[in-house]
Amino acid sequence: MKYKLEVGVLLDKQDDQFEAYNMVYDHEYGYYDEDVTRNMTLKNAIAEAKDYVLAGNNDTYGIVTDGDSYDASDVVFSAMKRDGVLIENFVKTI
Repeated sequence: MKYKLEVGVLLDKQDDQFEAYNMVYDHEYGYYDEDVTRNMTLKNAIAEAKDYVLAGNNDTYGIVTDGDSYDASDVVFSAMKRDGVLIENFVKTI
């Protein structure tokens, strides 16, 4: 099975671009994507998501989905950085 990795920056509800970027996943954040990689193995996608988030600033995220989906129910792994700490599986699945 192949997975999609999306990485980027989370926008909060006060951001003026929030509504343009919160149409995917759980709609809790605006997901400003900086890069999308398709056809990855699960192991590689999770490793790259963690590496990207750890190297980034606060509110950096990485989301791995089954296939090319943007639906919360297809999220198999998510990570974000908050206060310098990696938080795994922050996307609320429906």
